[in-house]
Amino acid sequence: MPALELHVARVRVTSSKLRTLIEKPDSVILRRNHCDLELHSFALRSRVRVNAVLAVDVTHPPEPDNAANEDDDFSEQFCKGLELWVRTADGPVRVYVDEDEIEGALTMFEAYQRVENFQQAFSKLHRREIGLAYNFREGMEIAVHGTIMEETMPAEGLAALSPIVELEDEREPRYVLRLADGSITDFEQVMRDALRWLGENSYENVLGV
Repeated sequence: MPALELHVARVRVTSSKLRTLIEKPDSVILRRNHCDLELHSFALRSRVRVNAVLAVDVTHPPEPDNAANEDDDFSEQFCKGLELWVRTADGPVRVYVDEDEIEGALTMFEAYQRVENFQQAFSKLHRREIGLAYNFREGMEIAVHGTIMEETMPAEGLAALSPIVELEDEREPRYVLRLADGSITDFEQVMRDALRWLGENSYENVLGV
């Protein structure tokens, strides 16, 4: 069966706007965890944490009148996004996701729903003849892929592998986390809940104004 796969590059480019602001002096950060004990599977909750994040530079906060103008860029003063923690065999790994990346990731899950309703396409997904994936700026890929058939190179070479490559490039090491198929829906729901919360909250919630 298809499963949720999280791939995080061991050497990452930490280029998100959210990280840049969080790491600035005088930034105030508000986090909200969106993994629910009652709603989401243990497989997901034990290996992944999703925090919605608001960050504000309190020395130069956005002015209320200006912040209402969506055409202006206030990313150096205020930023929204996600903080993703992934538990790997080597310990926890953190990746920041900017708000404008979340919709793209959700589009991947919508594509999976369409594939799931089309038996021929779903069978190809199960056999890893096709796959779905989305890459975040900081070197994390979320994907929906089928059953892994070979974890080491078979004697027949690449010809024996499925089109969606199952081996790791030794020159580009990464952490790989594979979760049961029920985690696909759970992870999508967590991201939608976090995006909804981000849409309902802004820098006023951090500053108390």
